[in-house]
Amino acid sequence: MGFSDFHSNSAPGEGLRTMLARDRFPHAVLLAGPLGAGKFTLAQMVAKAMNCLAPPAGKLPDFCGRCSNCQRIGQADDLAARFHEAVEARESLRETDRKLIDIYAKPFQSIQELKQQLETLTPGFVSSKFEIAEE
Repeated sequence: MGFSDFHSNSAPGEGLRTMLARDRFPHAVLLAGPLGAGKFTLAQMVAKAMNCLAPPAGKLPDFCGRCSNCQRIGQADDLAARFHEAVEARESLRETDRKLIDIYAKPFQSIQELKQQLETLTPGFVSSKFEIAEE
């Protein structure tokens, strides 16, 4: 695997590789674009090209994908997946919070009706809290 496997816009990749070849890489690079444009993949490829222990011969820098440095950088894929899971969990909590706000914002005829609404969101948790409050 190398830059030839990058199927997004090739111009940014070629520009970054040219900077690497000239040994004139800036201390910071901003990759911008919509979700799925290949920003993270390109950043990983550049990191691998910069740190590869056995780069393939060629006009522009590339990476082998097999050396220890390339493998270590490639492990960031797992980190990205875990980050995505964390974002989804956060959004789920926000949705629960919105539902709780809706429940508390409207008036209820009885405490039982309130318990019923809350129990749909957090089964078991509400019952234990109301038992403590009733004591």
